[in-house]
Amino acid sequence: VQKPLRRLAPVFILPTFLAFFIGFVWPFLQGIYLSFCKFNTPRDAHWVGISNYMKVFQDAGFAHAFWNTAAFAVV
Repeated sequence: VQKPLRRLAPVFILPTFLAFFIGFVWPFLQGIYLSFCKFNTPRDAHWVGISNYMKVFQDAGFAHAFWNTAAFAVV
């Protein structure tokens, strides 16, 4: 009885894998890509490299918000 079920395992695993990829992996990778772009909408995104991160780490407001968030997470 268990051998036919083993052959059907991919049929049961594939929908879960696809849902995980579409719902988590693809948006995660797209978010990483877009964090290195300047855009108004994702269609007109163009690559700017690490300049977005350079601006964030040079902003005093970001440092303040980061430490507030870290303190809130610890509490």
